[in-house]
Amino acid sequence: MMISKSEAKKVAYSYLNSRSDSKRDFTLVIVDEYTIEKEYGYIFFTILVSTLRQETLNMHLQVMLLF
Repeated sequence: MMISKSEAKKVAYSYLNSRSDSKRDFTLVIVDEYTIEKEYGYIFFTILVSTLRQETLNMHLQVMLLF
């Protein structure tokens, strides 16, 4: 049974936060409108956002398959 999208996002953000370095001046944010739902899980797309300048630095693909 697949988990809900909101539960999958919590897992995804938990993973992203565990991989982040507090010394960096950017963060990854999930872009909901690009999320793809498949029978095996979700594919999330993220944007790399500067925490200093409040601007988008780069479009970045982060694939997370969650069951």
